[in-house]
Amino acid sequence: MLIGCLIIVTVLAAASKSSSAAPELRALVPLKSSFTEFVSWSGTPRNATFNGFSVDVFRNAALRMSLSLPGLSFSLIPFGDGIYDPSYDDMLVLLEQGKADAIVADITINIGRLKLVDFTQPYMPSALLMITPYRYGRVGTMWDFLQPFSMELWVAILFAFVGTGLVMFTLEHKNPDFHQSFPKPATDANNDLPPLASATDSPDGFKRWAGKLVNFYWFTSLTLFFSQQESVMTHAGRFVTVVWLLVVLIFTSSYTASLASTLSAQQPYPSIQGFEFLLKSTAPIGYQGGSFIHNYLTMLGVKESRLKSLDSAEKYSEALRLGPKMGGVAAIVDEQPYVESFLSTECDFTIAGDQIAFFGGFGFAFPKNSTLTNEMSMAILSLAQDGTLQRLRDKWVGLSQCNVNAQASSHMKLSSFGGLFIILAAVYGISIVWRVFTWQVKSEVVQARIGSMTRVLSGGRVRGAIQDQPSNNVMI
Repeated sequence: MLIGCLIIVTVLAAASKSSSAAPELRALVPLKSSFTEFVSWSGTPRNATFNGFSVDVFRNAALRMSLSLPGLSFSLIPFGDGIYDPSYDDMLVLLEQGKADAIVADITINIGRLKLVDFTQPYMPSALLMITPYRYGRVGTMWDFLQPFSMELWVAILFAFVGTGLVMFTLEHKNPDFHQSFPKPATDANNDLPPLASATDSPDGFKRWAGKLVNFYWFTSLTLFFSQQESVMTHAGRFVTVVWLLVVLIFTSSYTASLASTLSAQQPYPSIQGFEFLLKSTAPIGYQGGSFIHNYLTMLGVKESRLKSLDSAEKYSEALRLGPKMGGVAAIVDEQPYVESFLSTECDFTIAGDQIAFFGGFGFAFPKNSTLTNEMSMAILSLAQDGTLQRLRDKWVGLSQCNVNAQASSHMKLSSFGGLFIILAAVYGISIVWRVFTWQVKSEVVQARIGSMTRVLSGGRVRGAIQDQPSNNVMI
């Protein structure tokens, strides 16, 4: 009897635990008509089947939640008429009132919504961006002449210039062509005082060497225009000069071609340069219907008459192509995921300016103080860590089909000429080593000759001294 009671109690407790751990939760899902890569549906509005990036993320996260909450299941309940995008704020009100247990959508986390419900860890970042049509032309600046080369390449060229001057100074410092000073200014004939001595006229000292160094850099500068006049005496110096002239020829040709292309090309640029400029204008602004962006723009002082609701990516494209003078809009303000999705197929438009504002990203909504919020957040983090979240994003959102080369930087980088600088450095090293070697050999030869002459002279003096001594004849 006691054993039977224990069995009944155990069965009832297990059934109670199973029923409490496995509730079927009601999750509202919007019947979207735009940007269906995030939430899409098929069938009828009352009996819809859902797909999309947001839905797949929720399903994968719920599957991982079931490992810690066995038997957990969600029932996806459609919300909306399927013609127009429903208001996410209306869905949040239903969730707050207890008429739903969760919201599965591409819903943005912001302060106003956090006062009503709790949100999970965001599964996609979000920021506010502005889309404008391209214009083609040139936006010239006073520094356009620096554009052909990147900053790293300019610095490398400067170091190569300095290095060439130092190497030539080392190899040709005895060359008389580089000892000439610049012409002196004419002195007043009536001036009785003698002119000050030129720094380069001093037979020794730092100023004389500084004058030589200036002459060498003047020679290196003239090679940029192939108008150098000084003759190079040493073989190593000629070798360095030939290689340096080849490097100068390559750089001048590349610079001229790139600068001509940069100044003559019709480059695309945004028709509106920044969000502040848009706010100060009177041009109409488009936004995604049903989103919070309408309230955000009105808070910034944009008049209601300037705002135009657009319900799909096709309406975005049409309104931007028409422009403000033909009943369209000058720009569209929307969140980053929608902007990236739109620009992945529409190549005639671009992001203008920087990010306008940052928000909490896309998340799933649960009632206040729900224990499932943390469970879902941990499941989303797990999806992010093992790469599942990125694979789902690549599957639904995809990559841009536009040619990004038109917007790529036209600067020639240091890596493009890395081999040339390596060759130049090798030539410098070989020339210096060769110069040191030949100097050492010549020094040894000179020392040997001096030693030989010293011995000859010393021997001559000894013989002369012996011959000059008087002879003593001894009589025996």
